[in-house]
Amino acid sequence: CTRNKHRFVEVVSSSLDLLAKSTATSGYATVRTVAPFSEGMPFFEIELTAVPPDGYILLGIGGPDSYQNNDAVPDDIFGCFGYSSQGQSFALGKLEQHHLPRYGQGDRVGFQIDFERNKAAFYVNGLPACELSNLTEKEDFWPFVVFGSLGYAVKLNPTPSMPLGITRWIPDELDPPRYTTYSDHFGLRSDDSKEVV
Repeated sequence: CTRNKHRFVEVVSSSLDLLAKSTATSGYATVRTVAPFSEGMPFFEIELTAVPPDGYILLGIGGPDSYQNNDAVPDDIFGCFGYSSQGQSFALGKLEQHHLPRYGQGDRVGFQIDFERNKAAFYVNGLPACELSNLTEKEDFWPFVVFGSLGYAVKLNPTPSMPLGITRWIPDELDPPRYTTYSDHFGLRSDDSKEVV
């Protein structure tokens, strides 16, 4: 489910799909999930279903009030971190990186949060695109999307694909293994795991 302050996002749900579409005629509509991520290493992925070639979408994570944003880049008061379709990453309202891979209509864009290391890795079509470190130490992060214009739409992928370069694992014991994230290749390693091919 989603939440939007001004109802500038239409949410269409069926048994298989959840589509969010901007209905705002000015400004930037923002929508976030109702439920946050709060632990582990969760994945979240969307598919851009209606975005023109130079259109603007920002996928990110933020605080509970992130849905109140109406700017291209959420202000630092919302505690947001994100990656835009223009190939830029942002942290707390400031530009972090530019000249990153761009994305557009038809692309799958997602992220993985590492709560233990306070990092988020973003990917496009299963390939690593950027990493944001030094996330604020929060108990919860809500995924959100900022829409650049009227009619832009994204679909939530209910079964995100695990990005390439990230090891699949099966724990040896009932306790989950501890991970180490390597920023140079976005891989995961575990002392208590077996690799699955």
